[in-house]
Amino acid sequence: MVHTLLETEGYEVSMAKDGFEALDTLKMDPDFNLVILDLSMPRLDGRKVLDRIRGSKDTSAIPVFVSTAFGDETIEAELLEAGADDFLEKSVDAQRFLARVRAVLRRAVM
Repeated sequence: MVHTLLETEGYEVSMAKDGFEALDTLKMDPDFNLVILDLSMPRLDGRKVLDRIRGSKDTSAIPVFVSTAFGDETIEAELLEAGADDFLEKSVDAQRFLARVRAVLRRAVM
């Protein structure tokens, strides 16, 4: 749903089937404007991908938005402390999701 929603809004979207593929994609092209991570990605979960993104000089400045089907205030706080720029549960409506994506992108340009 996120892929279709973002493309409908005019964003160019790349997808990765797991955390390792996401990191490989970023290694080949570290000029992404935003990374949207699913916390429950296979093989290498979103937390570990976030840690690796923030730990690399090539990708540390890329804004990272974490989306998850399960979440609470503790998980949200941990992810924000680990370097996520925003956090949202997947059950949120499309308008709110897009507004948060736009806000993260605006902050990244400043």
